[in-house]
Amino acid sequence: MISDAWANDLIDLLRTLPGGGGADELVASWERHAARPSPVVTVFGAYNTGKSSLLKRFLVDDGRNVPEWLIVKASKTTFEVNETEAFGCVLRDTPGIAGGAAAHDAQAQEALALSDGFFVTLMPQLLTADKDHVLALLSGRLFREGGLGWPASAVRIVVGRIDAMGVDASYDPEEFAQLILRKKAELLSLLASAGLDPSSFEIHFVAADPDGAIGNSEASRRSYDSGRAWDSVAALEASLAATSATLATLRCAAHHRFLCLAGNQAMIDIDGEIRREQVAWAEARTVSERGQLVLAELNALVKAARDELEGVVHEELFSVRRGAFGGGKEFEEQLRSRVVDALERWANRHDHQLERLAAELGADLKLRSSRPGSAALRDFFDGIGAGDSAPSSKSRTIPNLKRSADILRAGVEAAHQIHIRMPIADARKELRRLAKVEDAALHFSRKSGFANEVQRTAAARYVAAYDGLAAALPVILDFGSIVLDERRERQGERARAERRERLRTEVETTARRMAQIYFDGDRERDVEGWSSGANDLRGQIHRHFATYTAIASSIGVVLAQLEEQRKQLAALLTR
Repeated sequence: MISDAWANDLIDLLRTLPGGGGADELVASWERHAARPSPVVTVFGAYNTGKSSLLKRFLVDDGRNVPEWLIVKASKTTFEVNETEAFGCVLRDTPGIAGGAAAHDAQAQEALALSDGFFVTLMPQLLTADKDHVLALLSGRLFREGGLGWPASAVRIVVGRIDAMGVDASYDPEEFAQLILRKKAELLSLLASAGLDPSSFEIHFVAADPDGAIGNSEASRRSYDSGRAWDSVAALEASLAATSATLATLRCAAHHRFLCLAGNQAMIDIDGEIRREQVAWAEARTVSERGQLVLAELNALVKAARDELEGVVHEELFSVRRGAFGGGKEFEEQLRSRVVDALERWANRHDHQLERLAAELGADLKLRSSRPGSAALRDFFDGIGAGDSAPSSKSRTIPNLKRSADILRAGVEAAHQIHIRMPIADARKELRRLAKVEDAALHFSRKSGFANEVQRTAAARYVAAYDGLAAALPVILDFGSIVLDERRERQGERARAERRERLRTEVETTARRMAQIYFDGDRERDVEGWSSGANDLRGQIHRHFATYTAIASSIGVVLAQLEEQRKQLAALLTR
């Protein structure tokens, strides 16, 4: 039998589940049932097993009024749970099971949760379409996996409509009695083959309304007198009247069933929650791993861009070896033009690479936002009240990535415009003028000068790089002159070789410095390098995907808690 400690342990465990496991409602429901002074006996069976006729017979024989809801008809007439009283018990009528109506079955099973005893009604054909429902109740598996035992008089199996078995009890009572014995033996065999102990149940064969003579007509006790000698209803009524004497035992067992049924439902809820959390966890892990791949790809792109940039500048600075530039201004302008063109080609290539990566990532996140896993993640955020802290690939990340792509694209266009529309000398003047202006917006509104902050930043980057080029021009020119002189003179070969190597080293150093300034910027002059756009994209990717890594960890903790709660619940339900 149930112990108070077991019941308290179960209720306490349910309170730890999401939403409190409905523990308070369960306690209140049971307290209302426990306060009922009479046993509650639920009539459970298929819709055409004569439940309504049996209830009407009880009421009439006990001298009680028949309620309006009690209608006798061989069809689905009972659509809700109703109660009446007879022979000292509350009799509960339920929707017929196995009638093809899921709502009926659910209502009938819900009524079983708060019942002290049961009448299980069968047709003379015994276990037919309602077999699974009936065996689930009789075995106790309806309330607990593995089943439950029954106290005496808790379950009465009532085989109704025995007047329709093909033998007239009034004409041939002996054959009728033999038929009843054979049917009872058949039923006992069916119960035993299902692994049940037949002695656990009272079995009654009755004809509540012989030949359906009464139906919905008004009736008195005398109305049923013609069949009393053989309809066996009197024995069932006597058994029902004796139920009150065992109320304490029946109610204790009912409490156990009630809590087991609640525990089963909690187990179903936990299993569903675990499945949802597993989907959310898998999605968070997948997104996190995708983030690592994206960051690796971005880092590879940036490294390739850095490596190529130094080579591009190096190539252009050493181009004097292959050219026949003049000296002075002509040399300076031609070399600058070549460097500008090379830098722009380089920037265009790698800006487009970053744009492609941002666009692909944005499309990937948008696609993922429609996946079931993303819905599970949103449910997880809702469950923990994440609010604004929860990343939303639709509302935040994709626009951020799009802005990154737009900024990168704007940087390419701005740099190109500076090269076409404004010489470096003018750009340097504008930078100096802007440094003295308090209201930058007013400066940008002028028709001349920089159109916006993006142009200013790009111009500063070019000017810084060109200043490094200007400082190296004498060295580059000198190095070029040595190469040309070599065609005219062969004297002093060793000295020229040493000088050439020294100058080569200085030019290479200049190329690296120019590439570094253009790529990383110049902190002393507050100049942003090309990599600032890539760093912005990297920061956004890291923030977004790092969040999912943390989310996966949090969901893992929740899953561990749910698994532990499930384990504890399973142990309680089998105790």
